[in-house]
Amino acid sequence: MSENATSLVKQRGPASGSGSGSGPLLEVTGLAKYFPINMGFLFKRHVGDVRAVDGIDFSVGRGETLGLVGESGCGKST
Repeated sequence: MSENATSLVKQRGPASGSGSGSGPLLEVTGLAKYFPINMGFLFKRHVGDVRAVDGIDFSVGRGETLGLVGESGCGKST
């Protein structure tokens, strides 16, 4: 995959936050982030990818919190 992969993100429920809908408020399927590896000085060519995240699925329901924990420099921002 030569370009950064994208994910399907769905937000559910009323925009105002009122109401008691069932199911997740946020659902992410197939989340992927690739960084390209290029070689060459004048004529750069794509030779591969570093897969930071590949195929992650998660959902966040009403009243739930999602936290991401890791050491400094481990790629949490990605």
